[in-house]
Amino acid sequence: ILGDLAGASGEAFVSGVGVDGGVATRSRLRVSRRGTQSELDVGRLGDGRLTIQAGGLVDVGGNMRIATGAAAVGEVIVQGGENGFGAELRVGRTITVGGAGEATLRLGAGGLISADRMTLSPTATLDVTGGRLELGTLDLPAPTTLEAGMFAIDTINGDVTFGAGAIVDPGDSPGLTTINGDANFLGSIILFDLAGTAPADYDRLQITGEFSGSAEAVVTLRDGFLPQAGDVFRLVEAGLGVGGVLSSMPVNLPALPSGLAWEFSGADPLAIDLAVVLEGLAGDFNGDGRVDGADYAVWRGGLGTVYTVSDLDVWRANFGAVHQPAPVAVGVSSVPEPHAAMALLGAVALVAARRRA
Repeated sequence: ILGDLAGASGEAFVSGVGVDGGVATRSRLRVSRRGTQSELDVGRLGDGRLTIQAGGLVDVGGNMRIATGAAAVGEVIVQGGENGFGAELRVGRTITVGGAGEATLRLGAGGLISADRMTLSPTATLDVTGGRLELGTLDLPAPTTLEAGMFAIDTINGDVTFGAGAIVDPGDSPGLTTINGDANFLGSIILFDLAGTAPADYDRLQITGEFSGSAEAVVTLRDGFLPQAGDVFRLVEAGLGVGGVLSSMPVNLPALPSGLAWEFSGADPLAIDLAVVLEGLAGDFNGDGRVDGADYAVWRGGLGTVYTVSDLDVWRANFGAVHQPAPVAVGVSSVPEPHAAMALLGAVALVAARRRA
């Protein structure tokens, strides 16, 4: 316990890297107790501070609490250092941030915090400016903004805003992230892995409230999966509607075989789909190779989010057209280029490995 009694104070630093037999070893603090669940308090009734940086690792087998007692003050900082080594806080069960005291949890560049659950009090401060946050569940008592860093969280209870520096890494890769509230994106990035067409085979966001703002999708194919024309991936579902935009620059989409293209669709006002369509046929909004009445329904459903009024003119001009496949040269194959979006992940290479034990 750091800061056990009222008026008392305690502080701990876990930092640095040593060399043992020519192998780099990290500074490590393990909180464990044989036969019982271990616990760590930072500011129980007094003032406590824990700093983990530059190679430090703190491993708590049970629960961790920050400033839960009356008049307590607690602060935990997790961030990398100039030596190039990251910092980690691993908690086997729940991190409780705040209660009756003043609690702050800071996660910076090069830091990693993982836990089964994190619960914030109404007066707690969660300051994430970098690093990676891996949680089974995040409980938010009030609307919260996560400015920057990578977020691999299965369930978020509460309204959340992801800032321009935030990278959302859904589920268990591929998996599902559920947000029980509204989700707002301020130019954030969302990573989607596709390993098949069944919902369980690709990353998804399921939001009970509204999807708003704008986000950039970075899509990666895995396990040898190669999409075909007509494949549709429901990346986002929002119970109260889609009021924002999910898009992607070509560099962030995998290469497809010749004649195919990616297309985002907002035909369903409660969802955002990514479809594989036949390219070169203007007005074929559903990608079935024909310009017909079904495309009008898709246009109408996506008007204002995916499509504009001018797209209707394109549909009218090409109504009745049928896709004509381009001839295939025997012996010539198209080799997809490496996924250029990997450069984007380089900035978080220290913590970019997909989670879960």
